[in-house]
Amino acid sequence: MTDTLNIALGQIKLVDGDIDKNKKTIEKLMEEANRHKIDMVCLPELSLTGYGFDAIKDVKTNNITREFFSQLSKKYKIAIVAGISNCCEGKFYDSAAVWDENGNLIYIHNKIHLWAQERIFFERGDALEVIEYKGWQLGIAVCADVGFPEVSRILALKNAEILIFPSEWATPYDDLWTLMLRARAAENQVYVVGVNRTGEGLYSHYCGCSMIVDPSGNINKQFMNDEQGVLVAEVNKKCIIERRKEIPWLYYRVPGIYSDISKK
Repeated sequence: MTDTLNIALGQIKLVDGDIDKNKKTIEKLMEEANRHKIDMVCLPELSLTGYGFDAIKDVKTNNITREFFSQLSKKYKIAIVAGISNCCEGKFYDSAAVWDENGNLIYIHNKIHLWAQERIFFERGDALEVIEYKGWQLGIAVCADVGFPEVSRILALKNAEILIFPSEWATPYDDLWTLMLRARAAENQVYVVGVNRTGEGLYSHYCGCSMIVDPSGNINKQFMNDEQGVLVAEVNKKCIIERRKEIPWLYYRVPGIYSDISKK
């Protein structure tokens, strides 16, 4: 257990459907990340397949994905949070998975708020859980999930201290991406990690701008637009505790007034 955690954001240019090329890109990024003293690397949504639906549908992709990230985390002794395609009982999910530093797959979150072509191909997730890693409580969600404040609030009420959003966020919505990440951090007084794809894809140009936001809603570290590489920042529990004492948003909640938000 530690009061600090060193997190690396891996902002990369993916090739939709080209697993081999994306593996090489991620391996190179892990080599770069390993030069720093870090505990965890975060990678974008669908980081091995992109929106290559033919590759996602290949029955071998599930095993390739799990084996690749397991070996990578074990090799470098670094935990990995990565957006992946996930097939379970014949259904496909747009997911985010966590491997610990020993290569063990410890958690999978299935994206809840599917977007555009995702709604045709993927099944919707329906669960929000918080997991523990090195004494930190982590809440994991994916891309468009950040636009629904209920998701982040539920995770915060389950004691999440860091919210991580692997994403494929497209231009021209760069400002919206920044606004939402900062709002989710400030209103819940948690660290928020938004790790995004960059460059051209089959369906969009992706804006990059991956960042870590502190519990006051201030940007701690940020990539500028189309940069590719590793960005490292330290998070500290002290910042969460101090901010919640200064402005007790969560303590002042009045849940009985909020019932309308759950009505259809």
